[in-house]
Amino acid sequence: ARTKKKKTKFSNTISGALYMEKYNLSGSPCTYFFQRELVIKKDIKFPTNIFHEDEEFNTILHYHAQTLIDSNAVLYSYCIRNGSTTANKSEEFENKRIADLIHIVERVHLFAQANRDKANAIQARGITHKLDMLTVDAILNMMYHGMSAKQITEKCKEKFAPLALYPLRKASYSLKYRIFRTLANSRVGMAILRLIIPSKKPAKK
Repeated sequence: ARTKKKKTKFSNTISGALYMEKYNLSGSPCTYFFQRELVIKKDIKFPTNIFHEDEEFNTILHYHAQTLIDSNAVLYSYCIRNGSTTANKSEEFENKRIADLIHIVERVHLFAQANRDKANAIQARGITHKLDMLTVDAILNMMYHGMSAKQITEKCKEKFAPLALYPLRKASYSLKYRIFRTLANSRVGMAILRLIIPSKKPAKK
């Protein structure tokens, strides 16, 4: 019997910046098709010799994209293999990965500041949302790495406070964010989060 193929659905189009404002933008470039001309015109490049480089690339790409179409088409399969970068759990690797994620936050913040006067309201809100989510992601990764609540708080004050990203911004992105923000912004709350969140990142299912 012939199997009837499901018709791929496409949503209404919105700008990349509006998508960033409304949703937690995925960092994986494998989930997007994008116009080569836009990347060349805006000189968007992956930073080299650094982990999490895709977070910067995708953020700047969506910041500039005027049209984005969301589709449920299955175009990418995730392969987990021994010896891959993501499978590396050495202390040296984890330290560099966290340091690089913090550096990416700094780089995206620098981009936002450099384009502040040219950004429209949607672009400004979109990149602000992304920066807040990157900061949350950095805190979570420090917890997965086994850092103590005190160490994480000190790192946030050292790296994110000068960028006005910590304490975490008061925003109504989601209930989950509001709870996380309330806890992460206090010494006692960070300790509570540290007890709740495991020292090892949950495996993908």
